[in-house]
Formats: sequence, structure tokens, C-alpha cells
Amino acid sequence: LDNEQYTLQSLEPSNVNISLKGRARDIDRVNLNNGDSRIVIDLSGLEEGEHTGIPIKPVGFPDGVEVEIYPPAANVVLEEIQGKEVPVYVELIGEPAAGLVAGDPMSDPGRVRVMLPENELDQVVAVKTTLDISGASEGVAVERKVMAIDASGQEIKNAVLSPSVVRVEVPVTSPFITVPLPVRLVGEPAPGYSVSSVEQDVKEVTLFGSEDVIQQYEFYGGLEVDISGISETANYTLNIPVENPLQRVH
Repeated sequence: LDNEQYTLQSLEPSNVNISLKGRARDIDRVNLNNGDSRIVIDLSGLEEGEHTGIPIKPVGFPDGVEVEIYPPAANVVLEEIQGKEVPVYVELIGEPAAGLVAGDPMSDPGRVRVMLPENELDQVVAVKTTLDISGASEGVAVERKVMAIDASGQEIKNAVLSPSVVRVEVPVTSPFITVPLPVRLVGEPAPGYSVSSVEQDVKEVTLFGSEDVIQQYEFYGGLEVDISGISETANYTLNIPVENPLQRVH
């Protein structure tokens, strides 16, 4: 059976009777437990649908042993495997080290192809993996196995995933907040001149620090540009200081 393209939906009969005839010493050599002697149904080359009267054949039986199988044929139903791409959902377990926060997890790739029989494919809503970040003091990047899940979060066990392993990255940083960055103009331009417009390429910054500290900021101020006496367009580069007790300003 081409397991990548079809799945075995039903097989009848599920059991058969085998009659062996031959000399006792030859029959004693038959071992059905290790697979040396077995019965097979060849499904190669069959397409989707119902197939009847497929011969059940003995394979690997010792010479001198006559094998009779009843019933001698089987009926099977094959269903074509369908596929669709679904998003990867990463469930985080635990909390990072004290004073740190975990950002949104990212997976590469962000979508995985799920292959299932057509009547089961609609049950798949996502593929999922879990990642334990308990006590993490820095970003986490690992490879994780994924599984297909339905709307209730239950695993669909017979799904084939491509790829079955994704790379998951989770940033772990200090708490942060993004606020406006106002710049104040001080002084006056040269007589007869005025400021017609101001263009600021950095209009907001991200503040990193403890939660109680960063929540005090509605904006990050203190930057000034002295325009005293200017009579033409001017460009200024300003350093953004890190106020205590902030950890970082970006």
C-alpha cells in the first residue's frame, strides 16, 4: 500500500483460518510469531475505492508445507490521503526567572502540512507543540516535535505532518513598554527667521526595567535642541540617556 497517498479504510475478513499439510518436522519449522512465515495481501498499485477478491497469499513457509487459507481472498476499501497547511501553535509552560517576561513564541516554519483521509482532515485546526520556559533567564531556541490537534485541543494521532519538527524561539527579557519620545526646542532662531517644521526620525522608544518602574512613564522626555541663532535648516543627533533605575532604552 502506498501509505503516502492512501489509507486502509476497511479490511475484510479481519481473521482467516490457515490449514497446514506436510511432514511434522516441516510443520514444526513454521514460525508465525517472528514474521518468517506470514500471509500477505498485495495492495500495491491499487487506487482509491473498494476492491474485492484480492488473493491472500502465503509467504515464507518451509518447502514441503502446503498452505490453505480460508477465505482465500479479501475485500478492502482505500481512501485517498488529503493535505492542508495549518498554523503552528506554541503553548508555553511555566514562567521565566523572577523579574523577566517571555515574549510571543515564534516557530520556523510557521505553518505545517497535515495529511489525513479526507473525512478526517476537516477536524484539524492547528498543529501544536509545548515548551517549558520555567526559570529561563534568556531567550530560548529549540527544536520541538509538533502534533495535529482538533478544535478541543485533542491530538489526532494518525495525522502525517510535514515537517514533523519545527524550531521554536521565545524571547525572554525584562518587562518593557513603548512610549512617545518628545523633543523640546529651546532658544530662538536668528532675527527674521522662524521654525517652519520639525522632522524627528525617532518618535518613540522602548523602556526596559522592572514592572513598577516602567509603568510610571507616559512618555520619555528630557531631550532638548538648542536652535538659538540658526538661520537655515539644521540636523541634530541626540544621545538618548538611560535614566536610573531603567535597565535599558532602545
